[in-house]
Amino acid sequence: MRARNGFSIVEIVVAMAIMAILLTVTMVSLQSSQANARDSERLADIQQIKNGIERYYTDGNSTGVKGMYPTTAIAANLPTSGLLPDVKPVAFTYDFASTSPSFKVATGADGATGYTTATISSQVTIDTFVYEPLRYDTTNLDWELCGSGECLRYNIYYRTEANPTVVQVIKGDRN
Repeated sequence: MRARNGFSIVEIVVAMAIMAILLTVTMVSLQSSQANARDSERLADIQQIKNGIERYYTDGNSTGVKGMYPTTAIAANLPTSGLLPDVKPVAFTYDFASTSPSFKVATGADGATGYTTATISSQVTIDTFVYEPLRYDTTNLDWELCGSGECLRYNIYYRTEANPTVVQVIKGDRN
């Protein structure tokens, strides 16, 4: 009988298959953890912006006007205007993907009656969240997009990687 000095090809293939399975499980777990971390950072950024917007409401804007949220015109400049001094600039423009994700303001005609949440859904991605200032329309008895005047409510919408449906996470309401 001859002495055996190595592994058979079957043993090597089985060992490689086991290592491939372990590597696949590890990679899937790592990707899931990274997505959850980005989702947590996304929510923390939105919460920081919400706190800044609430402070804007209570402390007033640069002209001293208090008691209203930023309009669409004002909000478009929030990242660079210094109107939310406690909000770090990176909260508005973080980079999770190859493009630069950003803070957006809801688009649509000021006071548009056909303006719906579906309009917002098309603007929200996992890399972009949307601020929607609202005012109450006493004629139609409903909330509408606020481009000027007194904005007494707002929504901030976003998507997560774990659940890509649109989430209306923050709702400010001073009515």
